[in-house]
Amino acid sequence: MTSQDFINPDGSLCLAFAGRGRELVVWLAPGTDPVEMQRAIGILMPRWPVGPVNGDAIPDIAVTRANETYRIQATSWEGGESLAEDFHNAAIEHRAIIGFLPLATVVDVGANVGQFSLLVRALHPEARIEAFEPLPEAAARFRLVFQGDDLVTLHEATVAPTQGTATMHVSASADSSSLLPISDRQSELFPGTEEVGTADVVAGPLDAYVARDRIAAPAMLKIDMEGFELEVLRGSGSLLAEFQYVYVEASFEALYEGQALISDVAAFLEGRGFVEAGRFNIAHTADGAPIQADFLFQRGGESG
Repeated sequence: MTSQDFINPDGSLCLAFAGRGRELVVWLAPGTDPVEMQRAIGILMPRWPVGPVNGDAIPDIAVTRANETYRIQATSWEGGESLAEDFHNAAIEHRAIIGFLPLATVVDVGANVGQFSLLVRALHPEARIEAFEPLPEAAARFRLVFQGDDLVTLHEATVAPTQGTATMHVSASADSSSLLPISDRQSELFPGTEEVGTADVVAGPLDAYVARDRIAAPAMLKIDMEGFELEVLRGSGSLLAEFQYVYVEASFEALYEGQALISDVAAFLEGRGFVEAGRFNIAHTADGAPIQADFLFQRGGESG
């Protein structure tokens, strides 16, 4: 039985779960909205549709509730070791960082289907979220999850230095798609992420979509753009000065053709007043060499 507890900064239990095989049991803090819980289940488990997407979705989970306990059973599931493992690995890996930062605004570039944004919403219910996801299918699911949330805005575009149309190199694993060609090294290290096609997407500078007065402090810029991180930072322009934190996935070696490495990303941010505050979720090769990680940068001289 795999199990995990997550504790709020005040010491209270916000989530606990355990599971094995096709079943997951989730305990929640009293008063949790069951609708929001089911949305969270659906979005944190990317295999599971949370409702109609493009008019066609097959329900493949059964959710039952007794008081503050949810029992989730997969009725058609091809998963990993257990539902609990999948639940943990979807977006909760970021909780230790996001939960202990004071955040009023998060700009989520590379939002995919909303995993990170939903975690932000759970931990910072009053935060404004400006999300960017250029691929239509992922954007459709994101909208479904956050329908009715007036504090969340989705831009079906990506951030880049210039306005126009860009080519997305679509991966067999959609969340590994990139505006840069996918290298053989990426496919070698992460099987199942090879390029399967291309798509034209909308791109433009951050200030073409988000007004300065919508970035209330403290603010975080989150970037998960599969090698395109430096171009996103350049596309942030003068609005980068409005952020107290930058949380970016970056690589130690090239996984996409022409990508900037973490050394380039760090140099860019350090030149604009940010300092590295930590690195998390480091992926390694079989012989122990680092591949990529999530890096937290904080504006120098400011405390969280």
